[in-house]
Amino acid sequence: MKGFRLLLIIVSVFPAVHMTKIFVYGTLKKGQPNHSRMKDHANGQAEFVAHARTVDRYPLVIATKDNVPFLLNVPGTGQHVTGEIYSVDQQMLDYLDWFEECPLMYQRSSIRLEVQDGPGGGEHTPKAGSADGPGGGEHTPKAGSTDGPGGGEHTPKAGSTDGPGGGEHTPKAGSTDGPGGGEHTPKAGSADGPGGGEHTPKAGSSLEAFVYSTETYEPDWLQKTTYESYDTNGDHGLRYVCNEDVCPE
Repeated sequence: MKGFRLLLIIVSVFPAVHMTKIFVYGTLKKGQPNHSRMKDHANGQAEFVAHARTVDRYPLVIATKDNVPFLLNVPGTGQHVTGEIYSVDQQMLDYLDWFEECPLMYQRSSIRLEVQDGPGGGEHTPKAGSADGPGGGEHTPKAGSTDGPGGGEHTPKAGSTDGPGGGEHTPKAGSTDGPGGGEHTPKAGSADGPGGGEHTPKAGSSLEAFVYSTETYEPDWLQKTTYESYDTNGDHGLRYVCNEDVCPE
């Protein structure tokens, strides 16, 4: 009984922290101008989960006079966009909503992702022009190959819940229409959903996370060059201009 009471005291004093998965693809990534915001504990807690790419294609463009990266919420066009998944607490989520000017400039919505590697996955930076780099080609490595999402340890079968997805359809959060058409699609709030817990996803698996994309874009943005991987110092020459009001010190 004493142990049980002690457990109740610990739980009441240190309640469980609800964490939410966020997919970042632009200036908040490692090595990019605003990544320091993700590391600043004054903004909240953010823990790196994995590198990932979108199951569906989206137009990732660079726009405005400040050369800001925008993921246009137009599934089925553009590239399979690469980025990073973070697990964030409510304080960081509120901060990111403010930073991304949500919902006026960006809107936070659920997106389906294919995991490329986990926390030990290193600092891979795709080269410009490569299949994973800015302006990259249409090559998608096979699951289970040394270059593919399965990475050698596990080769998921096509159509399984861990297999490569990626049609032109964007499944709704919690639907059963996920990549590969399997029997299981994690719901928001599950370990594999946007509000998931401490589950560490495996390379080659798929999951849902929140992303800041936009539906409030200028019509001519659809004609802009699209990118698989954003880098402010990329060959595009469109270096991000940090606004004084929001630029990290």
